[in-house]
Amino acid sequence: MNRNDRPSDSIITFRSPVRPLQISVEDANSYMKAYFERVHPEYPFLDWTDFEEKACSSHFQGIPAFSALYHTVLALGCQYRNGGSFDPGKGVASSIYQTALGLLPDILVPKERLLNVQAITAMAIFAHTVSYIQLGTMLISEAARMVQLLGFNRAIYHGENERACCRTFWVIYIFEKLSSFFCNRSSVLVDCDIGTPIPEVPEAVFGDFDWFLPMVRLGRLTSRAYEALFSISATLTPKDFSRAAIAAIEDELERWKISFPKAFRPEEPFQPTQFSADSSMAANLRMHYYYYSVVIALRRMTLHLDAEQFSRRQSKYTTTLMNAARATIELTRYIDVEPYTPAWILVVAPLAASFILFDLVVHNPIHLETKRNLSLLGVAAGYFSRLEYASGGSLPSSPFSDFVQIAGQYVRGVESGPIDGAAGAQHARSVSDLSPEIPSVPGCDGVNEESTESSGTGSLYYPTEDVLFPMGCGFSEDPDLMEFFHQTFPESFGLADRSGQGCSR
Repeated sequence: MNRNDRPSDSIITFRSPVRPLQISVEDANSYMKAYFERVHPEYPFLDWTDFEEKACSSHFQGIPAFSALYHTVLALGCQYRNGGSFDPGKGVASSIYQTALGLLPDILVPKERLLNVQAITAMAIFAHTVSYIQLGTMLISEAARMVQLLGFNRAIYHGENERACCRTFWVIYIFEKLSSFFCNRSSVLVDCDIGTPIPEVPEAVFGDFDWFLPMVRLGRLTSRAYEALFSISATLTPKDFSRAAIAAIEDELERWKISFPKAFRPEEPFQPTQFSADSSMAANLRMHYYYYSVVIALRRMTLHLDAEQFSRRQSKYTTTLMNAARATIELTRYIDVEPYTPAWILVVAPLAASFILFDLVVHNPIHLETKRNLSLLGVAAGYFSRLEYASGGSLPSSPFSDFVQIAGQYVRGVESGPIDGAAGAQHARSVSDLSPEIPSVPGCDGVNEESTESSGTGSLYYPTEDVLFPMGCGFSEDPDLMEFFHQTFPESFGLADRSGQGCSR
């Protein structure tokens, strides 16, 4: 289980391959088609016709920025043609992407141009998968820095294609704002200094729903939420000010949600049969996860502000938090367990939501909702087992299965009889200490918010430490997910069941 050599450290390099992979014209066209059908609707910063013309032009073949963009587009499309891998440096897509990584110094050093920005943006999209997530934050932050330096945020285009500049800027805006919020860092882009118009993007329209504009609005909302509630300066503001900020952001989030058609609206049943294309279903799933993520962040902050006084309202907020985590787990059935799925959706969101439920289980072992939470932890364990199988063991699920086993054994021990004073306190502390620092993530579906009040088992309790992190605690900005999944938990956690036997793996 332990893997101490950290292979990702040595495999990810910024050198061009000695022998670049030779791609046939037929394969290149197939990869390009896959990119514009599956990736482009969610990141519509390129023009398909213009890109193909440049790819066929001898003038652009010797330009490093276009070569990097071209190879990254092929690498992204290749992932949808069974060429991806969960391990860095493996698979056809990684081989193609390595050519782009080798050109990175040639893109960063010269004067910034639109083509350079587009190349970095495409590379950032690829790097937000599991295999290259260590590079994701650096690349999207660099893209954001470049568009501001060029003046795209101020509608200054320096003779470049205005439509392409607008599209590129707003794709970077959405990408960078959301990743900043969920990684607990301030945004590079300054909202008060933006004057470029939001373009019409027909490729991002699914049926009667324009996906692009709501994403821009959500990026702005999360930026305001971070500044008002989770930044360092926000820790100095009075609690009443923070409560007012939460109320305003929640109101805006609700209006954002109800502006969607019902088929796309979070908290409505997720019905994949209503989506005519894989890209529209992927966009809808991402919308749900983003919505629930913000709900959880706001609810955790609310619970923290009211931590000194346990009230009926606080119990309601805890129930909302629980429902959010539940929805995240329930949505895992629709996740494509493939190398092309963003790591945040594939791993981070389900894992963080699972630990929210774990905390609720061990802090409320006799509550009526605990059995359902345990069942959903079992669903999560099944999902991670599926992920382990699909990744060929690169992302082993046994550590998480241990958590589910521990939670169930702990609840059974409490149900079988009372635990006396000191032993009970030690029991609870031992279980609580198991929850690692991981970003809490989305979900909001399930029980009626009043159910816990009428259950007769008392109010739900949820610990509120580390709420300065919007999504829980923490993954760093460039987490090594391989290293996390290869950690081994101690052989014994010191949790005694009612028969007196230790709970170990």
